[in-house]
Formats: sequence, C-alpha cells, structure tokens
Amino acid sequence: MTSQEALQLLLSEKRLAPFAHAASGNIARAEELYRWNNRLSGALHAQIGLFEVITRNALDRALRAWCLQRFGTSSWTSRDLPANEIHVLISRQLADARKNTAKAARNRPPRHPRKNAKPIHDDVVAQLTLGNWAALLGAFPRHQMSPKKQEAAASLWSNAYTVAFPRLRLAPQQDGHSIPQDGISLGDNYRRVTDLRNRVAHHENLLDVRVNRRLNDMITVLAAIDENIPGWFLRGSKVRRIYQQDPRGSWS
Repeated sequence: MTSQEALQLLLSEKRLAPFAHAASGNIARAEELYRWNNRLSGALHAQIGLFEVITRNALDRALRAWCLQRFGTSSWTSRDLPANEIHVLISRQLADARKNTAKAARNRPPRHPRKNAKPIHDDVVAQLTLGNWAALLGAFPRHQMSPKKQEAAASLWSNAYTVAFPRLRLAPQQDGHSIPQDGISLGDNYRRVTDLRNRVAHHENLLDVRVNRRLNDMITVLAAIDENIPGWFLRGSKVRRIYQQDPRGSWS
C-alpha cells in the first residue's frame, strides 16, 4: 500500500483531496498540511468555546433583566411566558433545548444529585448553540431575515442588548423596526464566528479561512462587552502562533 493509499484509507479520498491539491499532489506535504490544519482546529475550538461562554453569559444577563422588567420573571426560557420576540427568533430551537435538558436529566447516573431533576433556566441556556445566540442577535443570512424577525431583533437591540454590549454606541432607529447599524455589524461578526465554529466542529479544512480576521471578529464582539475582556481572552491563546506555522509558507 502506498503512502497515498494509506492516507486515503485513513482520512477518505474526499477529505484528503483539498490538502493534496494544495500540495500539488505531494502526499508528504499533504499530510504535513493536514496535521497543521488539525492543530489549528484544536486551538480554534478552545478559543471559540471561550468566546461562546463569555457572550452567552453577557446575553443571558441582558435577557434576564429584560424579561424581569417585562414579565415579572427573569426566566426568559420558560415555556409559560406569553409569545414574545424571543419566540419569533428561536421558538423551535428553544423547544429543542428544553427537550434536550429534560433528556440530560433522565440520563444522569443513578447517584447523581440532579438525576431526573426538573430543568432550570441555566440548564436550558447551556443547551443553546452559538448559532442560536446569533439568531437572537438577528444575525441571520439576509435571505432568512423576514420582516417579523427583523422587528423582533430590533426590539431586543433597543430594550435588552445595550446591557450586554454597553460599549457599543447604538444610534437610535427612527422607524423602530430596524436593527441599529452597529448592531448589524456586531451580528455579522458573531455570525462569521458561528460559521467558523461549524467548520471546526465538522473537521472541515481551514485552508482558505482568514483566521486572523475571524479572531478579530471575536475581539470586536468581546470589546463591546468590556474593553478588558480581549486581553484576558487572548492570554495563552495558541491560535495566531499555529496559524503562522502554515507549512505552505516554506514550500518552494
């Protein structure tokens, strides 16, 4: 069995193909590039995970405050709330998160202190994905943004998200139905990070991803929460160092 046949067997011909193409058919270089891609994916997975936790907590705090003021309870994930903007944006995803939370409670080990426990708000929040948070920001691809969703997201930007992103200077919208431009820009930052997260999670190649730009997307969002967060976020990060080790830069 040749080296190429072995790699194709291990990785699949389709998965190996973009690396082999980038290496002009040189299998040793294709393997080197694949291993670099794998290291970069691991570093990005850790970085995006940290980004998700920080932004999730900021948005949850903002939505708790909004929900408490509007409905008298801070549990914005509750199934007992009347229809509202959150339901317009992520109704199905929220229902799925509740189901997954209940399933997780049933599947806990017999001696677990929360075996079969009734799910609480924090449990449901933890089940929401990065894509769900992007949707709550109104960061849908343009063809998926209906007028109803835009109005719901605009309302949350006006009444909730200034708490999550206090450093973002939002110009008031005269019509009351549009997301502020700075909110759109931040949502675009968030959606691009979500797209990258999906590539990383599905082990797709990162050969054409502008990693420094995606890292800047994360920093932009985090700086809107607090100016000190980006420095803490990047402390110990391996992303830029590994990205600079792209073996293609040394190939002649």
